[in-house]
Amino acid sequence: MKENDRHVIVKHEMIKANKLVDIEYHMGMPNHYHFILKQLQDNGVIHCMSRALNSITRYYNRRHKRKGPIFLPQFRSVAILSAEQLVRTSGYIHLNPWKSGLVSSLQGLINYPTSSLGIYVGVKGSTWLRTEPVMRHFHYSGIEYKKYLIGKGISE
Repeated sequence: MKENDRHVIVKHEMIKANKLVDIEYHMGMPNHYHFILKQLQDNGVIHCMSRALNSITRYYNRRHKRKGPIFLPQFRSVAILSAEQLVRTSGYIHLNPWKSGLVSSLQGLINYPTSSLGIYVGVKGSTWLRTEPVMRHFHYSGIEYKKYLIGKGISE
């Protein structure tokens, strides 16, 4: 499945599940995804991820006339228990394409097609992504968030 196809399906399923979770962050990597989700109902994250993964599997199997699973039987979640952990996790995930060698600069990260960073720094708009929980720590300033990422070692 093409990266963009997979990303569109995941995004669509996550938006449909928005009564279960608020989506605060997303990053699509070539072989995995990162999300920061705020659970709105008991087991909301589990139900949201199950719905998204099942939908992708059905789409892929129909498109390629096949049956069976396409994902490894695992998804990992970590509870974020503090504002500091939320900011650290957001930075870690936003820097993932750079640390993996997929991009070499902050501008490359901002332009990375399956990242929410462009929304965080004000280059792209979104009606479904909640940036407030992270951006309030940077006074809602994309420039301050960029400085934070540069402080982690990436060049402009």
